[in-house]
Amino acid sequence: GPIGQWIAVKRPDLVQGLVLSCTLHRSNPATSAVIEEWLGMIERKNWAGFTWSSIAHTFRPKTVQRYRLLKPILGLASPPPRDPARITHVLRELLDFDHSALLARIACPTLVIGGEDDQVIPAQIQAEMAGLIAGSRLRLYPGYGHGNDQENPAYEMEVRWFMLDLMKERV
Repeated sequence: GPIGQWIAVKRPDLVQGLVLSCTLHRSNPATSAVIEEWLGMIERKNWAGFTWSSIAHTFRPKTVQRYRLLKPILGLASPPPRDPARITHVLRELLDFDHSALLARIACPTLVIGGEDDQVIPAQIQAEMAGLIAGSRLRLYPGYGHGNDQENPAYEMEVRWFMLDLMKERV
């Protein structure tokens, strides 16, 4: 998300279209609260807690309910990430950044797509981001959260239609 935004502005010759999926352009209290929770778990090396929190904040309640049976074994099944320092660095960067001024300079067709029930990046932040990019298309799916791209069967089709529209414009 933030890297794609930056490349679209700094190297528009490389970007003919942009899909911003379940992402943000600036820090906000809801996202910061989740990130702080995750950072605390990483600091304490609570990998099972980190994994469960990620599942709980990402997926729909119905999906989370299916994973509840696995929760007791997450400590055994959740080895530490390959590079916890990298994850910590990325999460800390998301706590204090703002690309709001940058978004007005995105000139390519852009699809902002996410879930209306996203607990990590609230829908209003995604809508705000779309509003700051001229001509962008906003698609927020009711009943889906941060895992919209993994759970929603309509997600892939929406992205495909956007890409097909881009290819038509190029011909």
